[in-house]
Amino acid sequence: MATEEITDIRRDWLLDVRAFEAERVINDNTQRLLSSLREDDLDINRITRLLSLEPVLSAKILMICNSSFFGFPRQVTHIEEAIVILGALKLGNLVYSSLLMVTPTDAPHKSYIKHSLMTALFSRLVAEKVGLRSEVPFTAGLLHILPVIVNYRPNIRHFLTGPLLSDAVDEMLTNFHLPPDIISAANGLFVPDTNNLNAICLRMAFNLTVVAMGKDDAAFGHLVNVEHDFNRIKLKPREVADIIKESKLEQEELRKLLG
Repeated sequence: MATEEITDIRRDWLLDVRAFEAERVINDNTQRLLSSLREDDLDINRITRLLSLEPVLSAKILMICNSSFFGFPRQVTHIEEAIVILGALKLGNLVYSSLLMVTPTDAPHKSYIKHSLMTALFSRLVAEKVGLRSEVPFTAGLLHILPVIVNYRPNIRHFLTGPLLSDAVDEMLTNFHLPPDIISAANGLFVPDTNNLNAICLRMAFNLTVVAMGKDDAAFGHLVNVEHDFNRIKLKPREVADIIKESKLEQEELRKLLG
């Protein structure tokens, strides 16, 4: 494929991302739900009412919540219980997790979905290992390649680059009204920021995902440079490698969720 043709494909794909309407992924009711979860004064009755209008979403939330992939220590049987126990941030993450579980169009598309969920898992585990709150890196892990998943094209991996992904993620997450700390963490994967601890967790998690998925299944064949990140979050390389071994159950649960 000629360089000019690849350039044209990249430009057209990014234009599609910029024109992508949030409603194609998140309907109006779910957008209202996510907005309610971001409010300082949480209205439990309103959130319960909005979720009652989304039975499929509610069922997905309970399924994910009760898997070890999410890491919640107790069984949750009712959506009202999930609202009270989980709190706004974790419930919002469950909503985003459910949105990623789309029907893949082919095997590479499924590998991107799996990559996002796996990266979220490892982002949470890395954050917990170093004593950080996990909600932001977990969400950034879920959404760091959202444009690839919702605006997927066959053979997309042949024209993706770091700068293209950076632009696409910034455009889409901003259009979807994601909080700035999540956008900056997701972008920190493609434009390294040594002062953003959430982005560092995401970079570590990205590499763990590539290794855990293996070369035959991985959506990405390369690792990002984390040489200077270990000291910044006081983590040893051996501890990062141990996370793969210690999370076998969570990885298996993730595979079950994807079917």
